[in-house]
Amino acid sequence: MDIDLFEHLDQLPPEVQKIIEDYGETESLEYSELEFFLKRIEAVGYTFEYGLDAIPFNLTKLINPNPMQKFTTQAQSLREKAVTELRKINETYREKSDHFEGSVIRITDNKIQYHLEGERYLSEIDIQNKKLIDNNGYQYDLDILSDHQLFTIIDTIEANIEKYQEWQESQSEIFYKIQNAGFNIVTCGNCGEVILHEIHEEGEIHCGGCSRDMDKSDCPDLYS
Repeated sequence: MDIDLFEHLDQLPPEVQKIIEDYGETESLEYSELEFFLKRIEAVGYTFEYGLDAIPFNLTKLINPNPMQKFTTQAQSLREKAVTELRKINETYREKSDHFEGSVIRITDNKIQYHLEGERYLSEIDIQNKKLIDNNGYQYDLDILSDHQLFTIIDTIEANIEKYQEWQESQSEIFYKIQNAGFNIVTCGNCGEVILHEIHEEGEIHCGGCSRDMDKSDCPDLYS
């Protein structure tokens, strides 16, 4: 029976050890990460298994692999998939860059604000030009990040988007409760100030921010 080389890392070639090091704690990987982890491992002539617990095991050497051809093809495939996923995120959640004229994916979660050079860290991704931008505005090629880092960024952003959407839904539910109680929260159609008023109150809405009286139709709900 073949031994599990995860338990004998010293017996592995340097390129295999490097891939395993890229993924850090293998017991805490997501299924999407495991899929690409396995492809990289197979590309250099090894393979492993994993079950419902998403923990890789039974790392063994493949029989009659073609490592160079597989590595080149699969490495390119991984990188292209990462770029495609980042472009999807950019289409929906792009924001204006703090450093140049254009849209970027803003990196605000400190878990993925990877250090790029010195004390500078990743703050934006310009995926259209495949550039990373640090907090001082310096740009770097996307290739300086590993596949694992790129997919960690994707997984983290998508998880944060999901949490934000859940938070928005909870805020909307509270807002509807306020409306059902006979009150409303709107924004001033002139200056954007937040205004609270009684729904059945007659007449115009007064804004203390710009001292204007406006029709209710000119003041949109804070949550719609």
